[in-house]
Amino acid sequence: MSLAVADIRNACIDSLAAILQVAKHKIDTRVAFDRLGLDSVMAVSLLVDLERRFAVELSPDAVFEYQTVEALCEYIRAVGAGDLPGEVRA
Repeated sequence: MSLAVADIRNACIDSLAAILQVAKHKIDTRVAFDRLGLDSVMAVSLLVDLERRFAVELSPDAVFEYQTVEALCEYIRAVGAGDLPGEVRA
C-alpha cells in the first residue's frame, strides 16, 4: 500500500494535537515527542490511532525509535510500502 508522507504527517499532527490538547499549529514536526510532552501512555494512544487510520501494524517502540513526527511519518510510509518490517492490514 502506498501512503503519502503529507497525509501521514497531517494525521499524526491531528492525533498529537488531540492527545496533547494543544492547537495543531503548536506541533513542531522536528521536535522530539518527549519535548512536546508525550509520555508513554500517550505514545501508545498515538500509535493505536495511526495504526487504525492507515491499516498498518507498527512497532510498539516506534515513538521511541523514530522520535519526531517527521521520522515517524517516514517509518509509517515505509511500513505501508512494505519496505520495513510491520504488517499492512487488508
